[in-house]
Amino acid sequence: MTNLSRASGASVSYPWRELLREWSRLWLGPDAGEVERRFPDWAHANGWLGASGAPRTDIEALEQRLGATLPSSYRQFLLASNGWLHVNDAEGPLLNAAQVGWLKDLDPELAQT
Repeated sequence: MTNLSRASGASVSYPWRELLREWSRLWLGPDAGEVERRFPDWAHANGWLGASGAPRTDIEALEQRLGATLPSSYRQFLLASNGWLHVNDAEGPLLNAAQVGWLKDLDPELAQT
């Protein structure tokens, strides 16, 4: 949400479903070449590299656990897909709402480096 959106009370809608559907099509389609073979059978069957959307209660539980409010764009992503498969070294995996946490809690050794 932009500062202008906050001030006016309007919210921004992000087209996650459409974007993720297109991204899945690119990675799973016939033009993907060898890389598409590494995805699980269920991803090919569904034509989708993500999970079902997270229930709002899971997102609220995540915010409680973090002690922070998630950005609107990330909340909307989780509603569209509660996690995302590892696509390549630059994209993914994205954790689901139950797995997300602060780095100091998830990997204390890495957090200290």
